[in-house]
Amino acid sequence: MPESISHELLRLLAAMKAGGRRVAWLSDANRNLLRNPRAAMRPPAGPPDATMSRTGMTADSSATTAMPTARLAPVMPAAGFTPPPPAANTPPVPAPPAVPASVRFSPASQEPPAAPLAPLAPLDLAATDWTALEGLCAACKRCELCRTRHHVVFGQGQRNARLMFIGEGPGHDEDMQGLPFVGAAGQLLTKMIAAMGLDRLSEDPAQGVYIANIVKCRPPHNRNPEQREADACLPYLRRQIELVKPEAIVLLGAVPLQYLLGITGITKTRGQWLNYGDIPVMPTFHPALILRFSNSPQLERENKLKVWDDLQKVMALLKLPLPPPRKQ
Repeated sequence: MPESISHELLRLLAAMKAGGRRVAWLSDANRNLLRNPRAAMRPPAGPPDATMSRTGMTADSSATTAMPTARLAPVMPAAGFTPPPPAANTPPVPAPPAVPASVRFSPASQEPPAAPLAPLAPLDLAATDWTALEGLCAACKRCELCRTRHHVVFGQGQRNARLMFIGEGPGHDEDMQGLPFVGAAGQLLTKMIAAMGLDRLSEDPAQGVYIANIVKCRPPHNRNPEQREADACLPYLRRQIELVKPEAIVLLGAVPLQYLLGITGITKTRGQWLNYGDIPVMPTFHPALILRFSNSPQLERENKLKVWDDLQKVMALLKLPLPPPRKQ
């Protein structure tokens, strides 16, 4: 390149750079490549040693000598670049599949929903005796209550008793001792049984009673048993009833009424005879409900009288001696 031309070119480039413009020179070959990109896929027509440099210019020295001095094309800034429209035969990009609503989850947790619990396996206890039944209960892991229990509370009392009491589940004291109704509510139940002329510790079938619960492991914080927990434990209780063969059953509170007979509403149902198979059933208040009103003597007395009326109906059915009527 002549010296005058190179000086003039450098002067023009410096002036354009000072004015804030960016320019780049393109050879005829590179300009044709931009106009026809498919040409880049074909092998070069020149000799085998003619290769492309890292800047995109050919190694052919003749391209540099043909560089014009006045045709400098400015490079458009990237922000102003508009992509070319797609070719007519370009297939559309498919949209991603929609996520079903059943498997969507909150971005806050970023955890998928828990899988549903497997159905409980059926238990065939028809041929199970007392020893085998108690052993199955001691090793039971049919629900989550087994993870927090200290002892399985199987039941207690005369296994040929005429009368059976059924509560809801063990509390703290029962869980620690492995026996039903040994806390404050249990002490009140013992007094109620004694008032009927019976003894919860008697080995005499005519005087003893049998006590069990809907669930045999303590629910956390003494909450009511949940449906799945009751379903897991009910086969054991039903087999206990079959083995005892009581002449009557007393249900203590709303929970055994709901899970054993499928009836809700202990307040409107107590005192009315129901049936479990061919066994008469008397629902009444749980002793814990009476204790709940210990700070209100009037309410406590009213609830005690209601429970005592219910128990006297049981005594009449079993032909137990009734106490003399109270003087008004």
